[in-house]
Amino acid sequence: MPWNSLKQSSRQRLDARFAEFPSAERFAVPPKGWIKAVRTALGLSTRQLGNRVGKRSQSILELEKNEALGRIQIDSLAQLALALDCQLVYAFIPNNKEKSLRKIVETRARKVALKALAAVNTTMALEDQAIDLKDELRIQYYIQENLDERSLWDAKVDP
Repeated sequence: MPWNSLKQSSRQRLDARFAEFPSAERFAVPPKGWIKAVRTALGLSTRQLGNRVGKRSQSILELEKNEALGRIQIDSLAQLALALDCQLVYAFIPNNKEKSLRKIVETRARKVALKALAAVNTTMALEDQAIDLKDELRIQYYIQENLDERSLWDAKVDP
């Protein structure tokens, strides 16, 4: 597969950082959001937090509500985190168990290859020349010879 080596090294660097990252489940947002959870754990009222960021108590309640609904802006979170003597951590972590961008690309390439080979297989089966779609060498050969990194994400393979 003609992969861009710059993109590969970028993926490797990010994958190394992801490997060090704790489980994303540890950072699941509390049901009412981080702002309210930390604020109440510290014993601050909405008025007190509002005073620290120059906002009214009602504005803090609105920000807490927006966070719980997933509608808060990152700069607002960062400002409130600072006022709560915390830091905002923002990241995209791959969903696969390896926490790997490389694995995402490999999985995508495999899906694209299997879809293309299935289409070929249908035609060949009519001529009694069906191919084995579980033949790993055939799949890898197809990926290396027919797929390139740029068009990998153009293929329609997802539901």
